[in-house]
Amino acid sequence: MTEAPAAADVPAPSRYVGAWRRGHAVPAGQLDFPPIRNGVDYLRSVVEHLGEDREDDDPRAVKYAVLHLQAAAEVLLKTYLLHEHWALIVADPGKASKKAFESGDFKSCTMEQAMDRLKNIAGITITDPDRKALAALNDDRNQLQHYGLTHSTKTVEARAAAALDFLVRFLDTHLLPRLDTDARMEIWHEMARVREGLKQIESYVKERMNRLRGELQGQETRTLHCPECDQPAFVVGPGSAVCHFCGQDYTEAIVLVMLFGAFWEEDSRQCPACNAPTLFDDISFLEPPVPGEPAYSYCFACDSTFTHLASCERCHRPVESQPDDGTGPSPQVLCPDCVGHAYPPEEHENTGG
Repeated sequence: MTEAPAAADVPAPSRYVGAWRRGHAVPAGQLDFPPIRNGVDYLRSVVEHLGEDREDDDPRAVKYAVLHLQAAAEVLLKTYLLHEHWALIVADPGKASKKAFESGDFKSCTMEQAMDRLKNIAGITITDPDRKALAALNDDRNQLQHYGLTHSTKTVEARAAAALDFLVRFLDTHLLPRLDTDARMEIWHEMARVREGLKQIESYVKERMNRLRGELQGQETRTLHCPECDQPAFVVGPGSAVCHFCGQDYTEAIVLVMLFGAFWEEDSRQCPACNAPTLFDDISFLEPPVPGEPAYSYCFACDSTFTHLASCERCHRPVESQPDDGTGPSPQVLCPDCVGHAYPPEEHENTGG
């Protein structure tokens, strides 16, 4: 556990750090929310808005849960950077001015920059799932704040549970050890409420997933983790892709891709079976359709799965192949249209024949 720094090691500007100790005198009517206290207060608001006492699917509660959860994440991550060095929370540390910082006249770093600096400079590991949860939360907040957001409350609750879990661990492991004993005791009482609220949200997610496992039994070979809520309830089939936890439905998007081309062209490829641009690689089902093959290429249009694909050596389209056993020369890989060099590849490339 990291030892609390000496007073001289803590950045001085009280506007950003503040002295949060038992008995700290604050004039009546003055706001007193130093960074860690401010972040924990946001977390309390999140669990209150998503708590068991709210009305089901209350959109206003979900709105403020998103806004306050993202605010908590930003405040807490940047607070750690502030303890490392005040310039680390400035968007461009190379142009940072101490005078501008102390007056609050500066542009702070983004959440993505904060996570990168925590990893590369402070040496704090943020796992891919945690980073994904924080990035999704940041995107939700930006849409809600600037453009408007329409989302399932169940999606938000699943994301909130993941982001809250990370922030509680981040507080326990990295921030609270930097406080003196009195401050830790004071914040412990606040965090007790946050932990209780988190348990309620996680219990909801767990209870719903337990129920869904019974409903989805027998579909494990067609079930994935949802790209929205990350719950193992995303069931795919021919021209269908629906999450049974959060309700996200990608069926219409798949049909549009089939009709008008690859909206997901950076991630998808042309299926060798049906020629639709809806083939995705590295798909992991809850139970592999073929034992011993954990990842597949899967076509969302025709429901085909492929364990071994290669690129045609002439037109570069995906084509089924056999794995090289290393006992002889590698066979030439050609798609059906290129076999025999019937015509130049540019005449059928990306057309399906």
